[in-house]
Amino acid sequence: MLRRLRAHGTPPLLIALLAVAFVGVVPRSASAITRRDFPEGFVFGAGSSAFQVEGAAAEDGRTPSIWDTFTHEGYSFDGSTADVSADQYHHYKEDVKLMHGMGLDAYRFSIAWPRLIPGIQPHVTIYHFDLPQVLQDEYGGLLSPRFMFMHPLVYGDYPPVMRSRVGERLPRLSVEESARVRGSFDFVGFNHYLILRIRSSENEEDSSQKYKDYYVDAAVQNPLLAITEGRIESPPWALGKLLDHLKVNYGNPPVFIHENGLGDSPGTQSTIEYDDEDRTRFLQDYLEVLYQSTRNGSDARGYFVWSFLDVFEFLFAYKQRFGLCGVDMDAAARTRYVRSSARWYAGFLRGSELRPPLARSGRPYDVA
Repeated sequence: MLRRLRAHGTPPLLIALLAVAFVGVVPRSASAITRRDFPEGFVFGAGSSAFQVEGAAAEDGRTPSIWDTFTHEGYSFDGSTADVSADQYHHYKEDVKLMHGMGLDAYRFSIAWPRLIPGIQPHVTIYHFDLPQVLQDEYGGLLSPRFMFMHPLVYGDYPPVMRSRVGERLPRLSVEESARVRGSFDFVGFNHYLILRIRSSENEEDSSQKYKDYYVDAAVQNPLLAITEGRIESPPWALGKLLDHLKVNYGNPPVFIHENGLGDSPGTQSTIEYDDEDRTRFLQDYLEVLYQSTRNGSDARGYFVWSFLDVFEFLFAYKQRFGLCGVDMDAAARTRYVRSSARWYAGFLRGSELRPPLARSGRPYDVA
């Protein structure tokens, strides 16, 4: 069309303005985005993990995990255990009805109870921190050289920066092991909540530190302070950066965001609050970035809100709640209730816009 304009003698400045106008109409405004704008087959769901949600800690032959041992020895936040938690082991039929009513495509859970529930697509996490205590005792758990990283799965070895920082503590892969792990994945699933800032390697404070861990090796600044004292940074652009990193550096693999969500801290764990507008805005902001990443070529294929229900949180026990659906943890029946974020998510999954106008009632969507 621009060539035709030049042929008819249209002034260059007008041609430039028309070109800008054509480019400017391509992106959709955030409020107009719906789930239909995501790639065909994109999966929307919510998640939990077995230890954190199911309870029934000593029923039907269940044996302890490392987290049972950890909590029963009094090491968890405020001394809580997950012996009952949200008691999904006994409420799973009720919870599947909630999932169906919300319109979830899928439920992401980990296996500690061998039930694949009909009626909703299972996305199974084989390991979600609740390592059997017997394997911790026998192999040393995650310190075993038998183990979860991305670079070896793509390139067959750890990245040079890890080799230089971790040194001899990093396992050496044989030629056979390297060949076996290279390309041995179907998709990448990751959890995303926050960013942690790191120090420059030119100002290495911990080079002589006797005891090192994952955060020291990565030169992370005060990770525990960031998490336990509320200095958490959760900018949505960080998700876009991570997806772009996977696209550029690891061959753009299929990706599922298996956890993303926002916690709140009630005065008491039994406080029932339906209004969680902050969580709704958080999810809207992240989904907008996710949409833009798929438009920019990321092979993202699914997104799961953490969490479907309030659960026992590994870092916060019951002092922080992430659930779309709340659970009264002080009630023997572990009563469920639907928060406004669940109603918004249900509306989005049924085709409403990402940032819909509120209905007159203030509660625009129902979960059947």
